[in-house]
Amino acid sequence: MSASAMFLAFSVIAIGSPMVWAIVQLFKEPPRYIRIAIPVLIAACSAIALYAGVLARGQQEKELAKLRPRSLSESQRAELKTRLPKSTPPIRIVYRMMDGEGKDYSDQLASAIKEAGGSVLSVAGNSLNDLHGKVTVAVNSGDQVAMNAADQLCNLLTAIQIVCGADIASGSLGGPPGQGEILLIIGRKD
Repeated sequence: MSASAMFLAFSVIAIGSPMVWAIVQLFKEPPRYIRIAIPVLIAACSAIALYAGVLARGQQEKELAKLRPRSLSESQRAELKTRLPKSTPPIRIVYRMMDGEGKDYSDQLASAIKEAGGSVLSVAGNSLNDLHGKVTVAVNSGDQVAMNAADQLCNLLTAIQIVCGADIASGSLGGPPGQGEILLIIGRKD
């Protein structure tokens, strides 16, 4: 039984029991044990309904969080601003084609990187990759400097609670990233 169903059931019992109890008392004086048990039952149902209501609100908040678009918090922006190495190569940011939420998130990341003194070459919705809920970094495989910088950038993103990785299928970019630059691929929100 879900928390919402428990809340509803025990609320109905807690509200309906006193009415039924009042009607019963109109016709017949109940035995003593029933006169004691009914208020206890009503109190217990009320307590369970309150607890189930708290659980239901928690579940509802989790579901709403899944629907909210991603955004950078002020603390994430501040961390990026202070911790992004000044030697970070220029960055291109791409998001999945036709993904409005990914575009907004990409624009926020680009803005934060620029505020931190980094260079963002472009933000474009031309990715066909279906990467779920994370930022993926890619660099030209022959560029050791960009590889090291991409590792540092990915570690920084992970440290500020942005899921980051480098697991992308070979050849899925339509060509390698440019020499001396980092490609950030914004995955779709799960």
